[in-house]
Amino acid sequence: MAKRKKRAPGEGHLRQRADKRWEWIYTVRLWNGRSAQKSIIKRKQSDLMRERRRVLAELEQTGGYARTDLNVDEYLKLWLSDSVEGSVKDTTYDGYEQIVRVHLDPRVGHVKVRDLTPAHVIDLKNEELDAGYSPRTVRYVLQTLGTALEQAVMLGMIPHNPTRGVKKPRRTKPKINPLRHEEAERFLATARGDRLYPLYLLATRRGMREGELLGLGEHHVDFDKGFLWVQQTLVRSKKRGLNIQEYDAKSESSHRRIPLSQDQLEALWVHRKRRNAEKLIAGSGWKESGLFFTTKVGTPLNVQSLTYRSYRPLLEKAGCPRVRFHDQRHTFAVLALQNGMPPEVLKKTLGHSSIQITIDYYGHLFPDYQDEVLGRMDDALATLDRAV
Repeated sequence: MAKRKKRAPGEGHLRQRADKRWEWIYTVRLWNGRSAQKSIIKRKQSDLMRERRRVLAELEQTGGYARTDLNVDEYLKLWLSDSVEGSVKDTTYDGYEQIVRVHLDPRVGHVKVRDLTPAHVIDLKNEELDAGYSPRTVRYVLQTLGTALEQAVMLGMIPHNPTRGVKKPRRTKPKINPLRHEEAERFLATARGDRLYPLYLLATRRGMREGELLGLGEHHVDFDKGFLWVQQTLVRSKKRGLNIQEYDAKSESSHRRIPLSQDQLEALWVHRKRRNAEKLIAGSGWKESGLFFTTKVGTPLNVQSLTYRSYRPLLEKAGCPRVRFHDQRHTFAVLALQNGMPPEVLKKTLGHSSIQITIDYYGHLFPDYQDEVLGRMDDALATLDRAV
């Protein structure tokens, strides 16, 4: 038996039903890759033909795709599961999912995708700002919605993206809360006897990210050459819990070599000896993770546990303000600039993907080389004039 040929989008046939009404059955493409049959029924054949011409014109405009009746929240749920999940890092997916759940669904989720207009997007932006969310957060919300709707345009679900042309909130300077020099020294002095002292030392003196420290592998520290490699980070995702995420080609700037001072090497050496002793004590209870900083049984350190059981108590004991762990990174950057580190070297040390990020955070601290440079230029030109 010959296989029945699939109808192309827009193809169909007319028929008169038993009740004397006219029906047109036709095929449309669905945005998820499937196809479906639809039908239009009219009492008069002339009315049906008029409707048929309208539908065919619409299908020609959309490339054979059906206009969707999905609400925005339904579409975003499908977008997350069919297009985002599996194509990005788990942490990136979690970020998109949170923006959809917390920001987009409550405000525009009830609107039909086909009915969403720039006015809806502007209202979304204003409501988010009025609710106290930062301009940076609102930018992420609008970018996420725009990315999702761009795919809807590509698939012919809507003719244009209503987020295009909507002005995003102006970028604001990121807020940082670094420790002052004397506070940083007091914190490290207090932490010196702590099991995780070398972790805090690297955070404050080398500006490493928390995830990079917790994800530092045993083989990433080269004691002979006096440096460590940053190649991965410890992240938490809903799907896999705590897991190691290796830096890929996109994260080339984060993948970096960091020189270590003698006191940092000594602190890391002592920690390695202590961890080896803990491994012997744990015996069969040791859970090998290959990480440099672990619990006393070898498992990865939990960020919250580190913060509440170790980091904050040390801050309090040292009489320091309660700053985030990430502010130790800012502490390093500020102290480095104040002690003459060139901005480009700071960018490389911190693993920023562009100098603009370094400028956004610390530009107000950059040394002013104008007088020095203009003075050298004047001296050079004066020497040239005398030679002439």
